[in-house]
Amino acid sequence: MKKLRLLTLFIVVLSALVLVAACNRGEEDVSEAATTPAPQQTPAGHAGQDPAPPAVEGNDDGFPAFMNPVGTLPIVNESVTLSVTVSQLSGFDFDGNPITYWFEEQTGVSIDWLQVPQADWDTRLNLMLATGDLTDIIVSGVGSHATVYFYAQLGLFMPITDYLDPFAPELMNMFYHLPNIHADMIMPDGHIYGFPSIDDAFHSSLPQKLWINTAWLDALGLPMPRTTEEFYDTLVAFRDLDPNQNGRPGSVLPFAGAAGQGHSIERLLGRFVTTDEGNRLIVENGRIVPVFNTEEWREGLRFLNRMYTSGLIAPDTFVQDRSGLRAMGDHPDYNIVGVMPGLWLGQMITTDFDNQEGRWNDFRVIPYLITPDGRQENFTRPLQGNHRAAITNNLDPELMPVAVRWLDNFMTEISTLMTIQGQEDVHWRWADPGTVSIAGGPARWERIISPEGGAATNDMWAGQPMPNWRSHDWRLSERADRSIVEQETLLYDETLVMFPYRNDLNIIVPVLIFDEVQSAELVDIQAPINSFVAENIARFTVGDLCLDDDWDWYIRELEVMGLSRLLELNQNAFDLRR
Repeated sequence: MKKLRLLTLFIVVLSALVLVAACNRGEEDVSEAATTPAPQQTPAGHAGQDPAPPAVEGNDDGFPAFMNPVGTLPIVNESVTLSVTVSQLSGFDFDGNPITYWFEEQTGVSIDWLQVPQADWDTRLNLMLATGDLTDIIVSGVGSHATVYFYAQLGLFMPITDYLDPFAPELMNMFYHLPNIHADMIMPDGHIYGFPSIDDAFHSSLPQKLWINTAWLDALGLPMPRTTEEFYDTLVAFRDLDPNQNGRPGSVLPFAGAAGQGHSIERLLGRFVTTDEGNRLIVENGRIVPVFNTEEWREGLRFLNRMYTSGLIAPDTFVQDRSGLRAMGDHPDYNIVGVMPGLWLGQMITTDFDNQEGRWNDFRVIPYLITPDGRQENFTRPLQGNHRAAITNNLDPELMPVAVRWLDNFMTEISTLMTIQGQEDVHWRWADPGTVSIAGGPARWERIISPEGGAATNDMWAGQPMPNWRSHDWRLSERADRSIVEQETLLYDETLVMFPYRNDLNIIVPVLIFDEVQSAELVDIQAPINSFVAENIARFTVGDLCLDDDWDWYIRELEVMGLSRLLELNQNAFDLRR
């Protein structure tokens, strides 16, 4: 009967929960971007208390007798086995993997792995939740905040709040340094139900990069553009002169992008108004407001239309995918593209760092563009909490401290290196004294590049979605060779030039959550509006719609589609979080 009831509820709400998560997920953001109201916190900074932990035989220090003190490994001093569901990459096997052996030796906890092929993950996870047929722990991602909260209320996911102070020092340390992540993880009932995966990659915080061909600038004697007008004039020069020195002026593409996938023309529109390229909502004076119906948005579209009618934007920008843009960047004869939008240059052009003379090394990021009204901001994507792992009601309550410590151990520095980079002295090593990091300070670790160009999949855990904390400082403590251009130093340097011009993070809508009824309504409104706005960016840009004659129609259509109700739902959730 219990399983039948869960299955019925699952069928009713699954579609809404999945679609809400999809509508809110950022293209480049590894963290969860679904929306959730956080409850009031206690003065100590924690959410409400979990049900009292079960009484178990322990010692004078307050932890169970079969556990060693926190900070001491292994976790347990007698045999303990946990069952764990995990996503499995093709060609990978957790059983027999050297990192698996290392982690089990470190923790003293044996794992009975239920490995689910990555392609089947969503289907299998949904079926397990619907039937209640669960392992002790689920890692690899357990859904959006709304999904996690829904199943937590059914009793499938167990609250861990009361276990964090005594048994999760690494997670608590992360919460101390990233209080916004702590707030994101607190559900409306005051509990925390999972461990996140947080990758504080500096380059991902400023994703709307515009990569310009500096070889073309040099060939034409042009400076880096600093205003939108200078940018326009630079593209005109690319169009009319012979920047690639092929003797054929007019044969190049001054600006080229792709439809979606982080390469859309909206990344240029973002110089005029803050847009996340998703829901396109911001916080303004405590109110959730759209940016896609503002005069700033309209003026940005005017600029795009002016560029298009001047022949500065490749027409394929609105229809091709990333592979089409990559083909342009990798033109077999010579470079034909002047500016490309994207988080990382390697998505749009081959980056062979062994060939420092390669075409890729001509591209650098435009630090900022000042608009006619004086705006000089780059969109900044904040870190957001997510649920990479959760403990289920299948776990023996006596083992809750063990499960929490097992998950917490993933977040130590050595576990991060071993599970993300691979085996010590095989895939990475501790940096020598006196070596320099990416950020210019003392290096702490460095990669080892094998002669074959990389390790076999099954001798490491790289790519496996476990809870972890790749902190800003840890990422930038990697050893760098500043005598050449490397991938990580290029990303760091080109993000650093944008950093002084980042927008105020307080305008970014935080993680919110909606119940199943609100989720269903939100999906019916949000997804069509998002598609409508994206479609009309293209239509206004190419001139299919006129910004003078058709703007009022565009505004009316947004209201007909439910914009006011969309804002009301988001505002209510935002007010609850506050």
